[in-house]
Amino acid sequence: MSVMTEGCLLFFLGAKATYAHLRHIYTVIHFLNFFLAPPALANLLLAIPTKGKSLKVLQFGIAAVCCWFVCVAALLAGIMIDEAIVGPDSGRPFYMTSKEETNLALSLESSGRIPHHFLAL
Repeated sequence: MSVMTEGCLLFFLGAKATYAHLRHIYTVIHFLNFFLAPPALANLLLAIPTKGKSLKVLQFGIAAVCCWFVCVAALLAGIMIDEAIVGPDSGRPFYMTSKEETNLALSLESSGRIPHHFLAL
């Protein structure tokens, strides 16, 4: 559920606007997805009932490979989101920077994605 939430937010708003609107809430959603999505997939794949020891070993191998791909995808997505918010040369991840350092207000105001009255808050 939270993976779909983050995906929809990133698809419709983009990384900068999502982070500008939600700040710490988005950081929590992002970390929950990063750390809990691969184990959730493993639990789903291993919960499928199988008969026989060889099928269980095959099921475990398939789950391990699928989880590896999800882990790599989550890692690359995290890097992509971080670079979209603070840039590739920031030196720190987005959750360790202030609003002024990320230059979110200026870039979002010029793009017209956030109304001017929101920036005054």
